[in-house]
Amino acid sequence: MGSGSSRSNSADKPQNREGIVSDVDEDEFFSRHPSKSGATTPSKSPSYYENRHGRRGVSPPPLSIRSVGASISGLTTRENSRPNSAELKLKNMRQKWATETSKRIHVVVRVRPLNFREIKENAKDIVYMDEINNECTILMPKPSKMIQQNGGSSHKSITFSYDRCYNANATTSQLYNEIPYSLVQGVLEGYNATILAYGQTGSGKSFTMQEDPEHIGIIPRAIVHIFDGKEADEDKDTVYFVHVSYVEIYNEEIRDLLGDNPTRKLDIKGNNGAIQDLTMHHVQTVGHCAELLRKGIANRVTSATTMNAHSSRSHAIFTVWLKIQTRDPSGSTQQTKAKLNLVDLAGSERHGKTGISTNSGHAFKESKSINLSLSTLGKVIQALSVENPGHVPYRESKLTRLFQDSLGGNARTMMIACLSPSDSNYEETVSTLKYAHNTKFINNKPVVNIDKDPKDALIRDLQYEIRALRNRLDH
Repeated sequence: MGSGSSRSNSADKPQNREGIVSDVDEDEFFSRHPSKSGATTPSKSPSYYENRHGRRGVSPPPLSIRSVGASISGLTTRENSRPNSAELKLKNMRQKWATETSKRIHVVVRVRPLNFREIKENAKDIVYMDEINNECTILMPKPSKMIQQNGGSSHKSITFSYDRCYNANATTSQLYNEIPYSLVQGVLEGYNATILAYGQTGSGKSFTMQEDPEHIGIIPRAIVHIFDGKEADEDKDTVYFVHVSYVEIYNEEIRDLLGDNPTRKLDIKGNNGAIQDLTMHHVQTVGHCAELLRKGIANRVTSATTMNAHSSRSHAIFTVWLKIQTRDPSGSTQQTKAKLNLVDLAGSERHGKTGISTNSGHAFKESKSINLSLSTLGKVIQALSVENPGHVPYRESKLTRLFQDSLGGNARTMMIACLSPSDSNYEETVSTLKYAHNTKFINNKPVVNIDKDPKDALIRDLQYEIRALRNRLDH
């Protein structure tokens, strides 16, 4: 992606829910992107993918979570001075959350390179990212010989439009510095926000969201961003309080990854998605926050499957809780609250491909639970994506109950749909693209969460309870 390229706003144009199907010549398709010719050499990509999928390589020196702080701070400083054309273009893209489209859930798609196993199996890269028009095109498998003999096209493709499209060479830094940056900046202003990664198992969700010795993901970048904002804004009249929590949903059980007993089951309290007895850690530095993040990741349930050597067997939600107390010259105080949910969903799975069967016992139960919760999330997305949503089945799973604000409620939300480029994963990739495409049609109701008086918080909670009770009576 060239930094000087302008992007069209194709996601806001009228959309075909099933994508645009077109006839395409295979040679023409591959000529648009020479790396998609099925060659046996991987495209240029972070060495993470090579090492994680079994390809030997020399790892670069370990990165620190703090190392991204300078780049984020530097970008902010340059924006306040005289920006060059590339920085001005980036700044303009960041301002989209101030427009009416900020109510709509934003969706970006990111494709990883072919991994070593896929290259060894002579897989073809069939996903093309048009980063200028923000369109993703996938080449459909060849039809049967009979269809070809009767004059049918030798190939068809399906094209979807999104808010951003990132090819395999795009970095997480590029991704973060566009839409996520604006969203996290809004948290410092008092808006709730959610960033969630969705895709099949092994598509790069955890790579995109988390931190490892070679790579800084969305979660650590957001942590640094929050603390940079805190340090810049705090003074004798403005005080920030930052707390974090980390939970996983494993086999429809909520577990506290930062608690004394990570296997203890927690319950959802009331109708606002609050988790009872959840551990909230007060953090004052990036280092302390990073330590808790790593502790939670270590406590998360993972295991090896045919598709992914480090497959997440649970949905994980890392939440930053922000409270800002300000005092004006007259002595009156105002309290602003916001929360940032950073979500790494477990990957959707086809049992035959992952090596898990009905005889696999515990692994099969895990896989079934993952697919059921993602299916319920899909039902909620489908219900909310229509013009006049009726009953929304939030209560059918723990995951969707926790996402009531993020999907259709008081939050700014974005989805990062992670894709495999391999022709062997065609069905899963199309399913992810359709899932993500439907999500674009959901409108949220984000507001700044300001309490000018302690009674305001009580009144707002009571109003929320009344709306929830009315909704239950209506349905």
